[in-house]
Amino acid sequence: MSNKFIKLVEQIQLDRQDKEPKLGEVITGSVLASNSQGVYLDINKCYEAFVNINELGEKKDFKLGERVEVLLVDREKKTKGVFRASVKKIEDKNKWKQLEELQGQNLEVSISKIVKSGAEVIISSTNQTAFIPFKLMDYKYETLKNIAQNEWVGKKIPARIHEIDQEKNKIILDHKTISEEQMKAKSQEVMSKLAIGQEITGKVVRTTKFGVFIEYQGIDILIPSSELSWARLKEPSDLVNVGDDISGKVFKIDQDNLQVAISRKQIVPDPWTVIDEKKYAVGSKHEAKVVSHAEFGFFAEVEPGIEALVHKSTYSEKEFPAVNTKLNLEIINLEKDKRRMGTKIVETEIKIENDNNEQEESGRTSEDPKELEHAK
Repeated sequence: MSNKFIKLVEQIQLDRQDKEPKLGEVITGSVLASNSQGVYLDINKCYEAFVNINELGEKKDFKLGERVEVLLVDREKKTKGVFRASVKKIEDKNKWKQLEELQGQNLEVSISKIVKSGAEVIISSTNQTAFIPFKLMDYKYETLKNIAQNEWVGKKIPARIHEIDQEKNKIILDHKTISEEQMKAKSQEVMSKLAIGQEITGKVVRTTKFGVFIEYQGIDILIPSSELSWARLKEPSDLVNVGDDISGKVFKIDQDNLQVAISRKQIVPDPWTVIDEKKYAVGSKHEAKVVSHAEFGFFAEVEPGIEALVHKSTYSEKEFPAVNTKLNLEIINLEKDKRRMGTKIVETEIKIENDNNEQEESGRTSEDPKELEHAK
């Protein structure tokens, strides 16, 4: 072996030592070959890198000679001068950096799965998997846990970063805050165009014990139970159902608390203002239903919104008839302007048409101010 050849080999070895990359270094190499296992790169004409197919990242196809940036993660134990490298880890690092820069901004996410405690989603801009707990979902989406997944998978919603932890690979997103902000802006816009006394129509979206909510131009508006009907109601759902169209007049606009309330009663006449005085002339007899008790007697509904008092002085029994009992009454006085109607029972036999639950309420004494007003 000639001295010239030996010196050449020594020089190559020195060059390799000078150019040896360090683990953890990001370096750019040229594609030497690729197969189903991965891609081989020349990283400085002295060393090579192998990128396993699982570490290629989003791009899988590379051309010979193409320049590729990789992270050196380990050395090949069986082959000297060859490093194991990853493209995916660089992409992941860049995605986390991008996420940090996106904090406070609205992100588009696609629901990929509904689980017990929330929704798994894919962030469109980074293609990362994240999680939205139900407590950070808008109330309309909290029902996801009770709905078939195929109705929601693929649905796109806005979200904002709530918490990120790269070490734990944890990304928690918040949809509720955005929804509340959007609803606030929408409410302010709609409320600015409303006026007291204006009549509006909306669709019933939910009922509660204290009233009914309708959706009007994208916001929820309340109809309190007391403003649903002139007649006495046990439950709002006795009168309206979800999906019904219902109209009312605006009587409350609270800009500070973003609340609007309407009255359904105000678009129909007060029964006392249009009462048929001939029909309810003194001495006339009418079937009525007991609706409440008071210390001085009990009230019976002769028609929706019109209640008559049966004073205890006209009633000989020790106990008042149960709520929902139907009986015949005779009119003994009518004061339309004072919204008063006095009656007495004309049949000793009464017809009871109530279930067990209603019977439980029959002995309850009412102190409703409206009833006391009747009795004055």
